[in-house]
Amino acid sequence: MQISRSIYKNPDNDPRGPWQSVTANVQAGHAVPSQFYTVVSPTGVKHNPPKGRCWIYNEERMKREIAEGNIWFGKDGSNTPRVKKFLRDAKIGLTPETIWPADEVGTSDSAKKQLMSLFPDKENIFETPKPEELLKRIIEIASDEGDYVLDCYIGSGTTIATAHKLNRHYIGIEIGNQMSELVVKRMNKVIEGESSGISELSGWQGGGYFAFYNYDKNATQLKVEHASQPVARIEPLTRPKKAAVHYHQLDFFDVLQRYPEYIVENSVVRDDFVEQDSEDEPHGNVIKATRSVLVSLVKNDNVERYLDQSAKIYYTGKKFPSSVALNKLYYFMPYIKKKGIRDLYLIKIARVGTRKEGQPDNDPNDFRLVFEIEFVKTLFKDYKPVELEIWHTFTDTTMDVLLNKASSSIASVNIASGR
Repeated sequence: MQISRSIYKNPDNDPRGPWQSVTANVQAGHAVPSQFYTVVSPTGVKHNPPKGRCWIYNEERMKREIAEGNIWFGKDGSNTPRVKKFLRDAKIGLTPETIWPADEVGTSDSAKKQLMSLFPDKENIFETPKPEELLKRIIEIASDEGDYVLDCYIGSGTTIATAHKLNRHYIGIEIGNQMSELVVKRMNKVIEGESSGISELSGWQGGGYFAFYNYDKNATQLKVEHASQPVARIEPLTRPKKAAVHYHQLDFFDVLQRYPEYIVENSVVRDDFVEQDSEDEPHGNVIKATRSVLVSLVKNDNVERYLDQSAKIYYTGKKFPSSVALNKLYYFMPYIKKKGIRDLYLIKIARVGTRKEGQPDNDPNDFRLVFEIEFVKTLFKDYKPVELEIWHTFTDTTMDVLLNKASSSIASVNIASGR
């Protein structure tokens, strides 16, 4: 950063060069008695500190500073004393402004647009990214090139991406899936020389390397998940009694997006309710307590069909957990945001479909899991909140467990004990 040289003058031709004067008195709140005295100017004028203030130096130090020519009494030698601060001693830098305008440091909206430009095929971009311009200012204020930058909650990786472009070392920590799904891919693009964010401002052309380690408290050593260059061997951390078992979960939606030409009609038909729910026991009148029920959050853009109970399908989000056994599901209850659950539906078919089926203006190649549903009955007069346990969105359980959670006493619901 540049120093404003215009405030430095040399009216007394001091051989030490240009200087500016600053006040020689300070607030007296923490003063000691030696800071209260009378200063006599070269012309004999006596000066005492203003009320509530004291001299910056004690009397002995003040006399020494005057003798060394470091105190200015004005051109005629009679004014209130001021301290001379020389340009040659000034530190390079500026005090940061209190307000940082969006046109200088960016916004969450501009940061999200940057992520969308980096990952045009990714639908669910990180919700609260910070702009690289903002992190550039913070990092440059707080560190120099070669220093370490620590980000304990790495999010979308903006801090370490910016630190990399600014020639800082960095350490980022995160427990979310975005480390492998977003951050590693972003850092690879940074190394390749991507031109978004502060790349132009900082003259970024690419280069460098990083390593991504996966820490498992039960493992014998840190596992190198990704490294843009070879890294040294990591020494063992602990020696557990029993080795941890790791499972790899197939990304179902990623397979659908990558290989759509191989997708054929695939469905699980729930026709057993026709056989078991006879005319003597229609499914609309008796709730089977031990049957599985899926509770799923309904998106805001599709909520009206569930409020008026006209919904015929439900399409899942991209994070729908593979741990849900589709062929075991029987009932479905839509969870309305800020309301809860109220209506019960029957799941007739679970199959591969697209988001366009629920929202006609969406991409016909946006594959989703689709449940064909049929309204059964309204269970509660008012919506009741329940805890959504998986991804903060889904839960699968049985009707008796769900009803116990929703209400301790539900007299209006007829619960059957048999399957």
